[in-house]
Amino acid sequence: MTDARVRTVGGTLASKILGLSKWGGPLAAYYELTQAVSADENDSMDRGSALEESVLQLLLEREGYAPGALVRPAAPVSGGETMPYAHARVDAWIEGLDVHGSDPFCLVPELRTLIEAKTLALEQMGEEWGVDGTDRIATEYQIQGLWYHGVCRAAGMKLAEEALVPVLVGPETELALAARMVERTGRPLKLEDINGTRMELRVYRVAWDAELFSAMRARVFRFIRNHVERGVPPEPGDGDLTDRDLKAVARGISSKPGEVLDFGRLHPVHQATVADLLEAVRERKRWKELEEQAVVRVQLLMGTAEEIRGLDGGARVTWSTIKGGSRRFELREPRR
Repeated sequence: MTDARVRTVGGTLASKILGLSKWGGPLAAYYELTQAVSADENDSMDRGSALEESVLQLLLEREGYAPGALVRPAAPVSGGETMPYAHARVDAWIEGLDVHGSDPFCLVPELRTLIEAKTLALEQMGEEWGVDGTDRIATEYQIQGLWYHGVCRAAGMKLAEEALVPVLVGPETELALAARMVERTGRPLKLEDINGTRMELRVYRVAWDAELFSAMRARVFRFIRNHVERGVPPEPGDGDLTDRDLKAVARGISSKPGEVLDFGRLHPVHQATVADLLEAVRERKRWKELEEQAVVRVQLLMGTAEEIRGLDGGARVTWSTIKGGSRRFELREPRR
């Protein structure tokens, strides 16, 4: 990393870089990395943060683990010398638990099992989500779990072959009520709190796949080398098309008094972006002037008439009298 502003890549950004996230694409990831700002949190993210501890405690209670076996890391895990551009913001891990190929779960003292807690509204669950105990989860969560697995292994951790993804599932309204109750009482949920509701705890698994992680790591590294370090934004991906993430990132950037960029020194890609803006603004002004002139000419043409019909596509021009005796001029397009 050559720029002090550049952040490291976590699981969420990795899925954006790979174009496999519903929260944004490569272009959003580029600006989050280079501008050191994050996208706005939405209601689902706020709810997930409020219920994270509850999901972990429900997992311990349901599976009968000792509370002391759960470790909440104080800081993200760094990728170390082999992955200095990466981090893993792991929710928790259980010391000595091996969930791979064992029924019931067995203990292996030197291993850690990574835990990634989630909440999910039933209304948001698609066919990619399987039943409790399977490995069928949304792609972005698979990527996140595998990324955390790889980064922690790069940091020298000895991990079980599978990570656990406990998910508190329920209707949006019930999850929102549960989050408010936890915030009000300061106490995480227990199983008795969700019994008799439509909420349930499901525990999914993400298996370690060294070959897939190697391919992911190579793509992320190329992204950093070719775009982030060179200051060249990538082409927008599918996740970037809504501009939701990009607008949130842009709003989070604070200006520095006196800092000026010389257009002639910008990268050609950046110059083209600025030129597009300049052209769009000038075109908008030109069309605005044409519209104002056309409005006046059509109003003169209409005189005392209230409407012009028969335009292309069923459009109509109206100039009707409203309260107070003034007239309102509109061009109305038919509803599609």
